[in-house]
Amino acid sequence: MVPQDLEEVYVLKIRIKYSKLGNLRFIGHLDVMRYFQKEIRRAGLDVSYSKGYSPHQIISFAAPLAMGITSDGEYFDGEFESVTTSREMIDALNAVSVDEMKVTECVLLPDDAKNSMSVVSASDYVISFLDKAGTEERHNILDSVESFMSQDQIIILKKTKKSEREENIKPGIMTCELRDDQIYMLCCQPEVNTTSSRSSSCRLSARMRMSVTTSSIIIFTDWRRTWMALMEI
Repeated sequence: MVPQDLEEVYVLKIRIKYSKLGNLRFIGHLDVMRYFQKEIRRAGLDVSYSKGYSPHQIISFAAPLAMGITSDGEYFDGEFESVTTSREMIDALNAVSVDEMKVTECVLLPDDAKNSMSVVSASDYVISFLDKAGTEERHNILDSVESFMSQDQIIILKKTKKSEREENIKPGIMTCELRDDQIYMLCCQPEVNTTSSRSSSCRLSARMRMSVTTSSIIIFTDWRRTWMALMEI
């Protein structure tokens, strides 16, 4: 029996998948967080708030998407006091959202589910070319993919605020192959860690771009497969 001065609280954990496309690739992760906080409030969803003097919505995001990259598979978790159906929640959020940021799936999680950040293990990447890229330049990059992956090690220089060190990112690349006039990559952590799969992918992409002309390529992120228990959708 619950004492009268205590309130029995039961919340629902929801994992939400969304896309970030078009010009919104130029807004940072903190802006995305604020965007969804306002969108949830405008949609009238019964989201849970933290307790204390400065309550805030209880939502947490998976690995941040680097600025300048689009994606049709980003995730965040939220706790809600009550929900209706996945379809109604998706429609309510999208009704107050812009076309370049749309919710595509909502899934109810079990009470003991880990947060989305801790279960991310891989990301799909598609590297495509801007229209201004020349034919010869395209062929040079596309032809270099096989030799690039045939290396025993792919060493990059990892810089932090305090130090610099070399790191081999080859174990984190599961797939790197040509698909039509694009390069497809599936990058993950060898030990299915938390957040480094995406940063390794970005460093790899930047390294490949440096061999020709940085301005001639745009990277589009398509985080379709997450190779874990993120979402069965």
